[in-house]
Amino acid sequence: MRRNRMWGSRRRGPHALLTVVLAGVSSSPSWAGDEPASEAAAREAGEAPGAAQRAKIETLRQEAALELARSNWTRARELYDQLLTISRHDAAAQRDAGRAGMAASDFEYAARVLEQAHHFAGHHRDPELHYLRGEALYALGRLDEARGEHRIAELEIGASPSERMPRLWLARVYARRGELRRADQVYERMWPAADAPADAEVAINHADAHLLWQDWAGAERLLRRFLARSPDNLRARHMLAWALEAEGKLPDELTVRSRLAADDPSMGAQRDYGRALERAGEYADALRAYRSASAAGEPDATLVAARDRMRYRLTPEVTGGIGLRSDPNTNAERAQAGAALPFGSRHLVSMLFSHDAAQGGWPNARTSVSAVTAALVLGARYGGTLMFGAQARGLTQIPSSDGAPLQSQAGLRFGGIGEIDTPVGSRVRVNVRGGLEEQWTEAAIAIRENGVVTGATGQLFVFPVPSTRRVILVGGSQPRRLMLGAGAPGAARPEASQVLSWAGADLVVWQDPGRVLRGQVLNDSLVRATESAEAVSFSARHYELYGQSDPEFDRRLSLLPRSSVTIGSVVMRSAAGDGRYGVELRGGLGYESMRRNLLSQGGLTLSLASSAASRILASYDFAQETMTGLVGRRHTGWVAYHVDL
Repeated sequence: MRRNRMWGSRRRGPHALLTVVLAGVSSSPSWAGDEPASEAAAREAGEAPGAAQRAKIETLRQEAALELARSNWTRARELYDQLLTISRHDAAAQRDAGRAGMAASDFEYAARVLEQAHHFAGHHRDPELHYLRGEALYALGRLDEARGEHRIAELEIGASPSERMPRLWLARVYARRGELRRADQVYERMWPAADAPADAEVAINHADAHLLWQDWAGAERLLRRFLARSPDNLRARHMLAWALEAEGKLPDELTVRSRLAADDPSMGAQRDYGRALERAGEYADALRAYRSASAAGEPDATLVAARDRMRYRLTPEVTGGIGLRSDPNTNAERAQAGAALPFGSRHLVSMLFSHDAAQGGWPNARTSVSAVTAALVLGARYGGTLMFGAQARGLTQIPSSDGAPLQSQAGLRFGGIGEIDTPVGSRVRVNVRGGLEEQWTEAAIAIRENGVVTGATGQLFVFPVPSTRRVILVGGSQPRRLMLGAGAPGAARPEASQVLSWAGADLVVWQDPGRVLRGQVLNDSLVRATESAEAVSFSARHYELYGQSDPEFDRRLSLLPRSSVTIGSVVMRSAAGDGRYGVELRGGLGYESMRRNLLSQGGLTLSLASSAASRILASYDFAQETMTGLVGRRHTGWVAYHVDL
């Protein structure tokens, strides 16, 4: 029997998992009967190939075995298929064709021909065939059939096999069933003594058993033990990088992937290094890694999108937009334009000019606010950001129809903003934002009343499973003071205070990081990159609001002094046309228990990314009331254009 080898195919996802297939390259397995299976099947079928046919069959068999030994799986399968057109009952050829199909990740083909091989071999005892077919069926999601095949393999191997390959198959069967302790026992008995060379096949399969069940820490421990003896093994190093990514150990992952990128020039190694650098906020280095990956082969759409995303994250961006909003008695229009200039690898400065005009209320009045907001964003490695901003506003107020002044005279006002957003380990992220005399643009009536807000918002995000971040626990609080424009020169400004607290969870039901809207753009405030990967997520929140306000504030703008709201919402994002077109649907239903009101909200955003450097967005949102106590239905429409230079 010829030397056995390990063949595998990688299933890549947010955290890659190695599917290991153990198989032999022999064309005459010892598990079959003494007589070659192909000859027995041919005689049973009444076939009598001539000398020329036998020579052709043997030539094809030798060529296919050679390609199999060279790991040319596709070519080997083609040669076996040619052989099977001449001798269709050749069980040995079907068996090896199944091996080639497994290694080429054509599991449907492998499952079919391995079943035929077993039939034409006369259903002889063959644990390897059952093991291989079980692996193919697992990959196809046909779990009951897969477990059945592996059970047959287990019974035919026995409880205490002495040969190396049957022991590996048995350990894999245990791992597939989730019996990691039994699998560990088999693998550990195969681990060599301290002074002997490490067995790569045993070590890698042992680690993969733990990756299969997302025991990232266990896999890391096993891989580090093996790499201590064989530090140059590329496959084990890739697996270690995946395990570290799944654990959220970004600094350790970067160390491993940087060395891999230096030793492995393949597209996959360079791309994965770029992904790690991007998550670390090293955008310039990530761009270089993505370019290296693109140069290593024919880049797919996902790699092209990642390369363009990093390229345009590092170039200046300009934007412009117009919007309309309305609430029960006021309408407002907004126009804005701005620019952001990145510098370094992960920092930027931005300047935003805006003009708001609101009209309505009783008595009717029109207010205009022109503002300039400047911001400095400093990015830290591993994804943290620190933002400082300042705002200058010019105010004008047109009196009511009877000529009575409603607010103080036009003038210049100033405000400031700041924010820190940082991870704390792999499971926690903290965001704290503060504003001083910041323009209050939450509703059209707040603009009309020259509203400003001073306060802070703190949020805590917890990721119970940092490897996927599919579940996010959220909690936060927002104390703030709201002030309206003075009713007369020298008069005190009406005030209200609020404390809003919330807790809840987000669940990402489905996501496809490969389907992403083209164009790397910032949000409308020009301080943070937008996310646009295809996904479906659900959110649940409970809000508690406590507030109080003076009589003059209540006369001009009504806020709820107390509310308790529970709301569930869904967000669905999709990208089509190679990322040129995008749509986002938002919807939510809630219940306000203090007044026993049903609440609703919804929205739609359409995006057009005509190139990787530009994006047009059009959105509409409505809400029956806000969590901060503004009652009545509100509508908001917005159109914006972003372009990278």
